[in-house]
Parts: sequence; structure tokens; C-alpha cells
Amino acid sequence: MHNAQPWKFRYGCRSRTLTLRADFERAMPKADPPSRALHIGCGAALLNLRVSAAHHGLDAVTALLPVPSEPAVLATVRPGIRPEAAREPADGLSRFSTRRSRTGTPAVIRSTNGRSPATSGHDSPTRPGPKARTSRS
Repeated sequence: MHNAQPWKFRYGCRSRTLTLRADFERAMPKADPPSRALHIGCGAALLNLRVSAAHHGLDAVTALLPVPSEPAVLATVRPGIRPEAAREPADGLSRFSTRRSRTGTPAVIRSTNGRSPATSGHDSPTRPGPKARTSRS
């Protein structure tokens, strides 16, 4: 299920709305029979969209499950300009980016200043690794 990306975004020019749809062709029915992981992944994609919108000063008016007769339509998002004072709490998340890992190992999350949020200002890696050996003289 790692990196399945089971979603599709469509932009409607007339409505100026992004539609998030589940991509059931990328579902994994044997590993995820109830499609729970698929929906969690789609929720993460929706959160990333909203964080990005907030970072760029846009409102992200979101409707969840807007078309009950179409279960693949999970959300609609209509971006719009918002006053600078009305910042979403999610806007603070935009300074963190995820580096994708194509090796199947977990991604390391780093802020834009290159430090990991998990290290609290230290330069140590976010996941444990081999300890360095020191020689005593």
C-alpha cells in the first residue's frame, strides 16, 4: 500500500472547483478490503491541498462527500482569496515538506530550513541508525 496514491483531482473551470475522487483502480482489495487505507491516503492528499492553499493565501472552502450518489467523489475544494488576518492553523504546516523515498523506506520529514522537526534543532537523523564508533587514545 506504500505510495499507492489512490486519488485523482479534477479542476472544473466553470465552477472554479477542485474535485477529489478516489481512484478505485489503484485500490488493493486483498491488502485493504474495506478501502480504509485508500480513504486515509485521499484524506492526506486533501490535507496537503488545503495546507498549500493556506500557504499561498487562499481559502479552501471544502465540502466532504458532496455527491451521496457517487461514493468516489470524496470532496470538493473551492479556492478563493482570503483576508491576510484569517490564517488557518494548517498554514503553519506548509513549512514542512516530505521527501519521497523510492526505496520503500519511510520518508524523512524536514522543514524548509533543512532540520527535522523531530530533532528539535539538533542535527541528528530522525530515525535510528548505526552508532558511530569512537576510538580512545
